[in-house]
Amino acid sequence: MDQFAQTLKLYYMRNRKLPASLDGLTEKDPKSGAAWMEKIPNDPWGTPYELKLLGGTDFELRSAGPDLQDGNEDDIVWPKQEE
Repeated sequence: MDQFAQTLKLYYMRNRKLPASLDGLTEKDPKSGAAWMEKIPNDPWGTPYELKLLGGTDFELRSAGPDLQDGNEDDIVWPKQEE
């Protein structure tokens, strides 16, 4: 998730906006002609990561975790939520 976060920050610096979804990182950059990432991997449990835009430069990356159910205590969130 840290790798995604760093890539998203670089994407923002180049484009002055975040992509609407992680799939935006696989699109070719008009300036360089290269994609930010070749493909978006799934989380360790085989499900897609979720990008949640919070406004401005703020975002969350989420994984439903090992039980594959979003919205409970085993979810993995970047940045880590304060308890």
